[in-house]
Formats: sequence, structure tokens, C-alpha cells
Amino acid sequence: MELSILDIAKRSGVSKSTISRVLNGGSVSPRTRELVERTMQEMGYYPNYMARGLRGVHNTVVGILSLGKGMFVNPTISRRVAGILDTLSENDCDLMIVHDLMAQDLPGYVPKYVRYLRQQRIQGLITLGWDDLPEVQQAANQFRNVVYGGERLQASRGFRVYHGNYNYSSDLYRLLVMNRHKRVLTIVGFQPRDEQFRKARMRAWENTCFQMGCAYNTSDFYPAPADGSPTAEYLEALYKYFVKGKYTAVFADEMTCAQAVRFYFQEKGLRCPQDFSLVTIQRDETEEHFLTSAFVSDYEYGVLITKLMLEVIGNSELEYRDIMMSYSMEMRRSVGPGPA
Repeated sequence: MELSILDIAKRSGVSKSTISRVLNGGSVSPRTRELVERTMQEMGYYPNYMARGLRGVHNTVVGILSLGKGMFVNPTISRRVAGILDTLSENDCDLMIVHDLMAQDLPGYVPKYVRYLRQQRIQGLITLGWDDLPEVQQAANQFRNVVYGGERLQASRGFRVYHGNYNYSSDLYRLLVMNRHKRVLTIVGFQPRDEQFRKARMRAWENTCFQMGCAYNTSDFYPAPADGSPTAEYLEALYKYFVKGKYTAVFADEMTCAQAVRFYFQEKGLRCPQDFSLVTIQRDETEEHFLTSAFVSDYEYGVLITKLMLEVIGNSELEYRDIMMSYSMEMRRSVGPGPA
């Protein structure tokens, strides 16, 4: 049976008007507010904000799960959000950022995204980063109307849009090996949020080595700069590692890192592509005419994941959808023949 504020009023021993003031942020004593909120939690009551506030007018609000400020200083996430905002605007929908500290140890604490989905403050939830975290997995497993990226969480249900990191990494690795580069140094993130990308990149290189007769070694992976901007100290250490390992090519995870490597190595006397080859990932419409790359548009990712989210909201019978983002190979001048 669905609970009402009358049930909460009876249990807590206060009036219905007091319950309403608590729900609407009105003036009540801290003690009374604590009593009412504890009673609602004990009884499992979640107010339907759509029904109470919008008076029958349906307004689709899509939430983005935020896991902290680190998401929004990341240009990859920012470009995806731009795609989401434009697509929601075109469909007369709104966006809510659902920010939670994710470190609540209070007994009975309910994550904000859980409350908002139950209360229908949001009609769907999009996750845009760090999709291997338990909180993201819990959201996708507990609720139907969640769209995520990364590895699939359920075999036969759920909705995701993913970049196909393994596929475009394999294409770039094969390109290098076909040009006689068998010693490839990969620069990739080693932070917890990068784990999925790193594993896919390592698997792609391992399989390429197996298929094309190269030696695979986990030491062929070098940590990317922690904040995304290579310092002079970082580039010097990377250069020494490259030379010591007798590498002939670099696969940099980010365009900015690849550009920094190119110019720093040039200062050290290594010309690209005469002395080494360089490939990277291009994620936006930059004016880049030299670096060979796999182009995967973060903006289009935001558009695609939002369209899927709106389809999930509008079609309650839909139970499964897997969409891989398309990518293109941008063949430029940074790849040359390796040693014979």
C-alpha cells in the first residue's frame, strides 16, 4: 500500500501541515524536522515530487551522476555534458546534476540518486565516468532507467553506450606493427577511474602482439600525467624510459600529451616520424594535421547517450540496448617505418 503524509503524521505524532512544511523546506524546529525525517526513513516513505509540485504537468528531468569535482575539470566529461545539454534542450527536457559525496557512513543512509529516482525528481540517470565504481554499478543494477558506459554490468538487461576503446586501440597498434614498430610505449592513466581504459588498452596490445609476433610486456605501459598536463620533469623521465627501453613508437592516450611528447622529443634530437612514430586519441574537433589518431567524439557520445536515455524513458518495454560509438582513423604524418 502506498504511504501518504497522513501515515507519517500519525506515526510521528505531528500534524499534516508540519509534515508539509518539512517536505517543502518550511519553518519547523530542528528537533521536529529530525523526528519527521527519521519517521519517513523508517517507514520507507519517499514523496513524489512530480505529483506534488508539477500538478499533472509532465516535465522530463534527466540526472547526471556526479562523483565529485574531478569529473567536471576533465575536458572529456565537459564535452559529453555539452552534447547532453544540447540534446535535452532540443527535446524540451531539463538536466539535474546529482551530486553525492559517496562516503556516507551513517546508518540507513540512502544515496541521493536512489532517492531522486524513487521520488521521480529525475526520470532517468546518466553516468559519464568511472563506471566501474560500486556506486555506479549499484545504480544500474537497482534501476531500469539508468544509462552508463564502460563494461556491461548485466548480460541480458540494461542500457549502455561505449566508445569501443579496445577496437580503436587495436587498429592503432596494428598500424604501428605493420610499419615495423614492435617496441611501442603506451602512455595511459593509472588512476582508479582509468582502470577500464587501461585494461582494454593492455588487452588490445597483448592480442596484437600474439597475432603479429611481437613480445608483450606490462612494462610497455607508462603512467599518464596525473592532472593531464605533462610537466618538464614528467617528459624528461618519459624520454629516459623511452630511450632505455629501445622503443620506436609512442601511443599517447590524450592529444595534449602526444603533442607535448612530440615537441619534447624533438628538443632531444628525435624527429617524428623519422626517428620514432606517434599515435593518439582525438576527442574533439581540434585543428590537428600531423598526429595520426583514432577520432572518437565526446560531444557525439553525449548526444547518443541522451537519445538512448530519452528512448528508455519513453518506452517502458525496452529492456536491453548496447551501442558502440563509431570512430574514424585519421591517417596523418606522424607514423613512419620502423627499423628494418
